[in-house]
Formats: sequence, C-alpha cells, structure tokens
Amino acid sequence: MLRTAICLSLLATVASAGDAPAEKPLTGAATPANLALAPADRDAADHAALLSLFPLVTAALNTQKLDDLAPLLAPGASLTFVDQSVAHDVPELKATFARWLNASSDLAGVTFVPLIDRPAQIIGDTALVTGTSRDLYHLKDGNTLTVPARWSATLLRQDGAWRLASLHCGANLVDNPILDIALMRAKQSAVHLIWLVTASALLAGLVVGLFAGRRSARSTLAP
Repeated sequence: MLRTAICLSLLATVASAGDAPAEKPLTGAATPANLALAPADRDAADHAALLSLFPLVTAALNTQKLDDLAPLLAPGASLTFVDQSVAHDVPELKATFARWLNASSDLAGVTFVPLIDRPAQIIGDTALVTGTSRDLYHLKDGNTLTVPARWSATLLRQDGAWRLASLHCGANLVDNPILDIALMRAKQSAVHLIWLVTASALLAGLVVGLFAGRRSARSTLAP
C-alpha cells in the first residue's frame, strides 16, 4: 500500500507540472521582445550589418551617386584613395571625381572591386576591416587597367548604425600598370627629345655650313 501511494503521488506531481504554465523570461533576458541579443548573436548581427554596408558604399562610388554616401559616413570621415587624394565629406568626394574625370584626363571612369580578406575586428563601438581590391580604371582610348590595391577601414557605431569613419587605399608603387604607362610615356618623351635635339643640331650644322660656304665663296671671288 505504501508503494502504491508513493507512485500515485509521483504521478500527480508529474501531471501537475505538465499542466503548469511555462516560466516567463526574466526581465532583460535575451529575447526578441526586448531586442536584447546574447553576445554571440549580437556579434553575428554586427558582422552582418558591416557586410551589408560595404556594397552600399561601393555602389555609390561606382555609379557616382555620391549623395547616397551622406548617411553612411561618420562625421569627420577621412577617405584616402590610391592616388593619395583625401576627401572628408560628399562635396570633397565630388571634387575628387571631377578632378579624376575632367576633360584633360585620360580616365573615363573607375570601378572599385573591394574584397574583405578577414572577419571584422569589433572592439566596442569600433570595427576594423581590411581587404584587397582589383580596381578597374577605364581609359578614354577604350583600354581598361586593372590595379591591385589594399585597403583598410574603420567604422563607428553611432545611433545604432555602423558608419564609415576612415578608409585608406594603397597600391604597389613599383609594380602597377599605371606606373608602367607613365614610364612608357617618359621613355617616348625621352626618345622624342633625343630626336628633337639631334634634328636641331643637324639643322644648326646645316645653317652654319651654308653661311660658312657663302663666306668662303665671297672670299674666293674677291680681287
């Protein structure tokens, strides 16, 4: 009888537990209702937000819709491009593109192709991102140059959103197609200069010889 009573008591306890309402989360628990994410989830959300930012920046630069960058830039942002020109806001970016693509420039357009080479390093409200790029420089003569580059970016979380605070791009100073073209033009200029100097020397020699010949002829004919 005692064993039977114990078994019935245990069954009643299990049944009552199954009918009891589920325990409510504690205030401040990581639930969608209060938008508080666990550290791992928050880190994943930050990485996703950072990854979504770079295509927006790239698209604005490549299409020259530079006004689209205004909400993506942190106040006092600094963007340094491969030619080491620096822009701090949208008006300065527009001035940079105007200089690149002016009537006297050989450049018809630029296509930036950035790739992130490692996960972002997030420290509090600051994120550090690095990567590579194989940017396409479209020339007015129809040719396109591919310039390998490296870049690093610093982003700040402001008002719950990540914004670009700093971007620095750099290319290999001794091995890039733009330098090759510059050297080729320098060589062509040097060759042209040599031909010009040679032609000038020949012309000067011809003129001097002509005058010397005339003077000699006059001396011979004189009584």
